[in-house]
Amino acid sequence: MFRTAKLAAVALAAAGMIAVAGPASAKTCKSGICVDGTDDGRTVNVYLSTTLRPYTHYNVIRNGQQIEVPVGGSFHFRARPGYDQYYSVQVCNRTGDQWPWLRSSCTGWQRFYHRTPT
Repeated sequence: MFRTAKLAAVALAAAGMIAVAGPASAKTCKSGICVDGTDDGRTVNVYLSTTLRPYTHYNVIRNGQQIEVPVGGSFHFRARPGYDQYYSVQVCNRTGDQWPWLRSSCTGWQRFYHRTPT
């Protein structure tokens, strides 16, 4: 399943479209943001990591709702067998202590998806 998703992402990138990283059940990195996860058929747990520095937290958007995930943290959602479930992640560094007019400095959003097997 991961190889197919990876090939599809490469094909989309080659076609000039937005590349979507592979499923959360296989570690995937895009622009320094990495996702890994588990899927027991009921719940998908997504673990976040990054090679970018400095950072204080992640922002995640899924189904129109944004959440903040701390360093070393994770988030989860209900598994839906056979469906592609998309989410976007950005890495942020809270800068309010240095520059009060800025709350956080963040990377661009990177889009990922997960598909629970049927």
